[in-house]
Amino acid sequence: HIMSNIVPDEKILCFNCDKAYYQKVIEDFVFTNKKGQVITVPDVLTHICPKCKDKSFSYKEVLKIEAYLEKVKNTSKN
Repeated sequence: HIMSNIVPDEKILCFNCDKAYYQKVIEDFVFTNKKGQVITVPDVLTHICPKCKDKSFSYKEVLKIEAYLEKVKNTSKN
């Protein structure tokens, strides 16, 4: 899920289960690319539902993840 225009302490109801509010956690975002390489993006602000464990990211964090993956892709070509 991608969320935009999030006010810092706005309570956001889980998009998946509608039973709980997302909690903000700073954690590593782990991603496996098409080649099967595991890439870890450090310190991503993640919204996690305490009930169903659904994860959501603000648009800003999505851009951060994309920029990191782009950087990794460019450095692993050599």
